[in-house]
Amino acid sequence: MGYIEALEVADAPDGKHRIVLCHYNGNRGHYRFVEFESVEDTVREVNRLQWGSRAATDEEFYASRDGFVRFVALEENQAPWFYAEDVTNVTSDCDFVIET
Repeated sequence: MGYIEALEVADAPDGKHRIVLCHYNGNRGHYRFVEFESVEDTVREVNRLQWGSRAATDEEFYASRDGFVRFVALEENQAPWFYAEDVTNVTSDCDFVIET
């Protein structure tokens, strides 16, 4: 089981972008996320995605897309920065390790 969500983070810290498209693969226990310039760019990509497509979790799939900022692939059981309780103090892409 997994999910894809588009997020707009109100107080994104320096070095992080506030518009995020997040993929979670529950079978593998890892996150992939893409930062975009605008909400419109993110919505356009959500509408293009095919659920279950491997391409949707690869950097090459997004790198040439309008508004692409960066792609981040986290290790198993790492949670992305935008799930932190206080995003203003986040300094890395991984905020915390998920206990299994």
